[in-house]
Amino acid sequence: MTTTVESSVQEEAGSVSVECLAKDLGWEGGRDEGTGVLIDVRTPGEYAAVHVAGSESMPLAELDVGEVKRKRDHGETVYVLCGTGKRASNAIAQLVGEGVGGCVLVEGGLAAWEV
Repeated sequence: MTTTVESSVQEEAGSVSVECLAKDLGWEGGRDEGTGVLIDVRTPGEYAAVHVAGSESMPLAELDVGEVKRKRDHGETVYVLCGTGKRASNAIAQLVGEGVGGCVLVEGGLAAWEV
């Protein structure tokens, strides 16, 4: 079931499957040619336990809207990841509410990445 917040996020932001993320970030074949950044909004403990190489930790409780906006202003696509997609959806809703568009939800979060 999709909540109202998730529905509005889907209208305002894109989403990407984990299968397409490496290609979008230019990580295929060990290259780093992409212009995107992957932000992990899980807690510091969750991030320390396991995270995607090259991701940046920015816990939802400490989401720095200004920093994300600067990344977007420099032309970087901002991909947002959490454990399953719920916190990332909430982060994107917060960013959209603050006028930061163009963020992309990583569908299924780290749970889908590990499958």
